[in-house]
Amino acid sequence: MRERSLFPFLRSDSPDRTSNGRTFGNNGGNNDGNNGTVPAGGTYGTADTRSLPVVSSVTSPVTSPVASAPSSQNRDSIAGTGLGTMVREAVPIGKIGKKLVGEFRPSNDRVWSANHAVMPSAEFVGNEATIRNVRYSVYRSVQDYTARYYDATFNLDDIRTIDIIEAPFQGTPSLAHVEASFGFADGRHLAVSIEARYEQGESYDPLGSIANQFELIYVVADERDLIRLYTQINKNDVFLYRLRLTPAEVRTVFVATMKRANRLAEHPEFYHAVKNNCATNLIAHINEARPNAIPRDYRSRFPGFIDHLLFDKGLIETSEVDFKKIRESARINWLAEKYGDLEYFSAGIRQQLF
Repeated sequence: MRERSLFPFLRSDSPDRTSNGRTFGNNGGNNDGNNGTVPAGGTYGTADTRSLPVVSSVTSPVTSPVASAPSSQNRDSIAGTGLGTMVREAVPIGKIGKKLVGEFRPSNDRVWSANHAVMPSAEFVGNEATIRNVRYSVYRSVQDYTARYYDATFNLDDIRTIDIIEAPFQGTPSLAHVEASFGFADGRHLAVSIEARYEQGESYDPLGSIANQFELIYVVADERDLIRLYTQINKNDVFLYRLRLTPAEVRTVFVATMKRANRLAEHPEFYHAVKNNCATNLIAHINEARPNAIPRDYRSRFPGFIDHLLFDKGLIETSEVDFKKIRESARINWLAEKYGDLEYFSAGIRQQLF
């Protein structure tokens, strides 16, 4: 795990940050900054995988590194080889900036948390798209889970719908995580969560999220993974809204989303809590399908308000005019609990919504 610092060039042990390789670690934390650990002697839960051709599985580690403050000796060493050296050598500010840019580059070559260890990719052949590494993690608790991956092939002509999934942060409803889920004619749904990518032992850090602490990752996943992580494990409220887009527009959003996931596998980027996050990327993809569908608005910077923004722009599929009632009916926590890891989970959580 990299040291948390807004100024990595002040460290004598700054890692090489130039690699774009695709070697991934096999253990670490799960989604949303929860460090993944499996207690000694712990048991693994089961899930209905009869329709899931699992191609790989990664289990959270027995122990997880814990970040600690540096000792006085280490602090002296850091100061002596970092800022002190710069002061003594009178390094111009311009050179400091160049050094920062040179050392602090995004990379896909780190020891990643288990839930972020494998990047997805999409292969397009004619009207078919094969998605590699669709995640379906099984959670027993925040720190006890197994990350599993499978491949799935979809006919692009069968794309029908796109739903927005919103999970407000507890205690800070103006902030939320938003995801997209694509529906197909055969009843399958494929979810995409755009996240800060965590190394082993890392968790979300507000300052770090605007200071190149995390890379960006598109997690392509089974809905049972992403939704139940929030409803059953993290105990967040979850709201699901159908967008008013045509199948052709949904197809454009889907293809744009998957192609961006492919680009990130070859050209990593830093996550940024304001400029390059779940909402900004998702809005950009929707606007590719329907230009200016979601204009710049303060609510696009605070994802906890994005459902109201979508409603105001006429993008939520509903005949109801009272947003409060729409939001009440969009809450799916009890449905997610009712249908659990059943094979028809996606149909179950939608049966009373549309």
